[in-house]
Amino acid sequence: MQFNRRVLEEADDASNPLLERVKFLAITGNNLDEYVEVRQAGLMQRIEDGYREPGFDGLRPDESLAVLTQEIHDFVAAQYRCWNEHLVRSCASTTIRLLEWKELSDEAALTRRAYSSAKSTRCLLPSPLTRLIPCLAVLNKALCLALLLRAKRAVQDPRCWGRSPFPRPAPVCSAYPPKKENSTTCAAGPD
Repeated sequence: MQFNRRVLEEADDASNPLLERVKFLAITGNNLDEYVEVRQAGLMQRIEDGYREPGFDGLRPDESLAVLTQEIHDFVAAQYRCWNEHLVRSCASTTIRLLEWKELSDEAALTRRAYSSAKSTRCLLPSPLTRLIPCLAVLNKALCLALLLRAKRAVQDPRCWGRSPFPRPAPVCSAYPPKKENSTTCAAGPD
């Protein structure tokens, strides 16, 4: 978390170029996701397994989890402050315009809807899990549906398990042709 706080300090630092600051903030989000997936999940697993002994910090896993959860909430609040109080204001003072969905022109809203529809409306194609190597079909860091598949033709066992990954979400922010020269317009995701 200390490393991620230093990256957030770079996002807050007005002496850095604006888009670099936005990039630093995005990096803190990715780092926090990974941190939660490893550290918080590890603590939750230890609690579930019944571990009660204190760790190196002198805290039991449930106490460490409570401290970590509060630290994460504080960090996310700092990320929001950085974005809302510093970066959005800095963008407003440049040629970068950040618009709410309702501020988009009809043409830009239509373009965004078409883009979102094309990116998010994908067929869910299930892949059967074989008994020989089922673990190879499980995707890392992906949300998947577990499906019970049935064969259409006669086979020894007409049912088998399958998985179908959900498509990755479309970007939350998209660039549009600007209304005036030397400016960039970005808009939030679909309504």
